[in-house]
Amino acid sequence: MVHCSAFSDLLESMARSGRSRGRPLAPISATPEQLTDLQAWARSAVDPSLALRARIVLRCLEGLTNLEVANKEGVTSVTVGKWRRRFRTLGPCGLRDAPRSGGPRIIDDERVAEVVRLTLEVPPPDANRWTTRSLGQRVGVSHATVGRIWREHQLKPEHMPRD
Repeated sequence: MVHCSAFSDLLESMARSGRSRGRPLAPISATPEQLTDLQAWARSAVDPSLALRARIVLRCLEGLTNLEVANKEGVTSVTVGKWRRRFRTLGPCGLRDAPRSGGPRIIDDERVAEVVRLTLEVPPPDANRWTTRSLGQRVGVSHATVGRIWREHQLKPEHMPRD
C-alpha cells in the first residue's frame, strides 16, 4: 500500500482548521415554535421513531456534523442526512412517517370500538370468554381481524377475570 504523506498532511490540516471532508452541509434553521415542537417530540415516549428524528434534527441545529450526530444517536450518517434533508425541505412535518402503500382501511373505527367493547364488557352468551371466531361472527369481521384488534389494544381475553 502506498502512503501519500501529502494527503495525510492535508487531512491533518483540515482537522486542525475545523473543516470537514466531503460536501459542505446545507444549513438548517428552525423558528422558536418549531424548536418547541422538536424539544417536546424528542422527550416523547409515545412515538420513539419521531423522538429519535427530533433529537437528530436538534443536534443538527446545534451545528454538529452528520457523523457527530450519528455517533451520539447510534445511527448512521446516512440516516442523519436523510432527516436533515427532510427537515430542511418539509419542516417538522417531514419528520413524521410518510403514508405507506397498501389498500385502504376496510374496517372503520366504530367496528373496532365494538370489538373492544364486547371483549371487555359483554361475555358471550354460550361461553366464559370470547374467541376470535365467535366475536368475529358476532361483529361481522374475520377472526384474523379480531386477533389484530386484540393485539393492537393488548387485549388477552384468556387472562381477563370473569364474574
